[in-house]
Amino acid sequence: MKVLALTEEWPLLMELLDSRLFDAQLQLELAGKEDFRYEQGRVAELRVLLGLEQSAEAVIEAERNPRRTPSFE
Repeated sequence: MKVLALTEEWPLLMELLDSRLFDAQLQLELAGKEDFRYEQGRVAELRVLLGLEQSAEAVIEAERNPRRTPSFE
């Protein structure tokens, strides 16, 4: 995973989210009938948060390297 280092806290946040996702996946595997949906939601939420890193990287990269639009004459 490429780490976007906007601040020095960013890698720590990504490490925390990765750790929480790992823990949530373990809890999902161990979940009983009543807790399964709850644990499934936790995993989904954490995946979305981790996916935001990729979105942020794409936006920043697009701003750094703007595409040239063709001019119409």
